[in-house]
Amino acid sequence: MQNLPSNISPEKLGRRLQVIFEERRVTQPEIERNTGVNQSQISRIFNGKFMRVEGKNVIKLCKYANLKINKSLLGGSDPRESEVLINALRDIWDGSQQKERALARLIRSLGPLVNK
Repeated sequence: MQNLPSNISPEKLGRRLQVIFEERRVTQPEIERNTGVNQSQISRIFNGKFMRVEGKNVIKLCKYANLKINKSLLGGSDPRESEVLINALRDIWDGSQQKERALARLIRSLGPLVNK
């Protein structure tokens, strides 16, 4: 199984899926039959016309293509969906604007450490 970064763009992921299925000579009707994702949606995904890499139809196609998106990072695509981050902020933020700015500066300063 090939691992993909969670921050892969929809265009790159869609193209990667299309190439995989073309190389395997798997047609869109076959993909539809085996995944339950309708052909028009498959076409949109292949063309990068989707918003969320973690969307259910995208994940179905990735599983069928034997691609794995690093789920430990998926919450990073939208931090509001990360329960871990939200709970950490709730634990330490008192609601003040001063602390809000301080926390934002601190998080941004960690960028070089987590993007290595």
